[in-house]
Amino acid sequence: MNRRFRWLSFVGLCACWCWLGIVVFHATALADESSARPAKVAAGTDGRQAVVSMSGRPWVLVEFGIPKWSNELRRSVVADLSAGLRRSGIDVSVGAAAGGRDPLARILFSRPGDRAADPGHRPGTARVGPKPRPGDVGAGENMVEIAVIDDVTGKRVVRPLELGSLRGAALSLGIALAAEDLLRASWAELVLKTRAQGGRSNPPKQVVGLVRKSLRSEYVGGRKNEYELVARPLFDYYSGGVMQYGGDIDYIMWLHPRAGVLVALGGRGMIPASSDGGEITGYGLVMTVGGIAAIVPPKGVFRLNAALRLSGMWLRFHGHPIPSYSGESITLGGLRLIAEIRPAFRVTRGFFLGAQVGVGGTLLGVNLLEQGRTVQRLFGAVVSGGLTASVRW
Repeated sequence: MNRRFRWLSFVGLCACWCWLGIVVFHATALADESSARPAKVAAGTDGRQAVVSMSGRPWVLVEFGIPKWSNELRRSVVADLSAGLRRSGIDVSVGAAAGGRDPLARILFSRPGDRAADPGHRPGTARVGPKPRPGDVGAGENMVEIAVIDDVTGKRVVRPLELGSLRGAALSLGIALAAEDLLRASWAELVLKTRAQGGRSNPPKQVVGLVRKSLRSEYVGGRKNEYELVARPLFDYYSGGVMQYGGDIDYIMWLHPRAGVLVALGGRGMIPASSDGGEITGYGLVMTVGGIAAIVPPKGVFRLNAALRLSGMWLRFHGHPIPSYSGESITLGGLRLIAEIRPAFRVTRGFFLGAQVGVGGTLLGVNLLEQGRTVQRLFGAVVSGGLTASVRW
C-alpha cells in the first residue's frame, strides 16, 4: 500500500509538472509571436522592398544616397538593422509609417562629403565624428558615410565607415551594425544629468530601454544588484527508499548578470512507513545556502539557470512508541548537497514559470531504526524535481 501510494504521488507530481510546462510553453509562444510579429512588407517605388511600420511602435527612417548600391544590398541593410532594433521594440522603415507618425531618427547612407544626398542637412548643423580625409580610398567608392539625424536629442551625428574587404552578407551586416551603434551613441545623451536643449522632452520608453541596455556599468556608477524570489513545490526521492514532498522559498541576489547567491527555507512531509507497531510519519524543516549561475541569461523568452545547494535538514518522526528511541517521537538532523538545472519561460516582465531537476547526495544521512530494523532511511543519492514560479526585480 505504501509503495503504491509512493509511486502514485511520484506520477501525479510528474503529470502536474508536464501539464504546467505545456501550458506555459504555449502561452509564452503565443505572446512572443504577437509581440514579435514582423512589420508589413511592401514594394518600394524603385523596386526594393520597403519595411513599413504598421505596428504602432516607434520607428526610424532609412534613406539611401548612393546610387551604385544594388537593391539587394539595400534590402539586406534594412533587414539587418531591423533585426537589431526590433528586439527593443523599434521598427525600421524606408517608407512612411501609418498614421503620419514622425520617425525617431533618420539614418542616411551616402558617400563621404556628399551633402547633395542629404536634403535635410543645413549649413552650420553640428557634425560629430571624424572628417573624411581627401585621400580616402577610392574617393568614397570603398567608404560610406552614415548620418543620423536624431529627432529624440535634436542633433546630427556622422560616422565615415571604411568597407574594406567586406563582401556578401558581411557587407550589409557591417553597415547595419555601424548604423545601430551610431544611433545608440546619439541616444546615450539621454542618461546625462544635463544635456543640450532640443529634441523630445519625453523620449519613448523603447529608446530609454535601449540606452540602458547599451551602457557599460563602469561608466554609469556601477551595476545595481538584481533580486529574485522563487516559490518551488517539489519532491525529493532518496535511494534509501524514502520520498519527501513539500516546497521551498528561495531568495536570490544576482551579484552579476550571470552569477548570484541564494538562501532558502522550506518544509517537507514524508509518506508514512509501516513498522511492527503501526505507521511512522515524519515532517521536517530544510534550510539552504548556495550559488546560482545563468547558463542562458533572461534576455528573451527562455532562460536556463544552474544552482548548487547545500541544505541542512531537521526531521521530526512521530508514531507509535519507537523502542530504539524510547518514545513516540524523535528529532534527527541531516546534510545534503544537490546540483540543479532550472529552465524557465518569461510570462511577463520579471515573472517566470519553469521547472527544476536536481541530483545529489547526503553528506550526513538519517537512518531511523526500530529494534535494529530500518524504518526510514534518508541516505545516499537524492533526486529532486518540481515546478518554479519566480519574480525578478
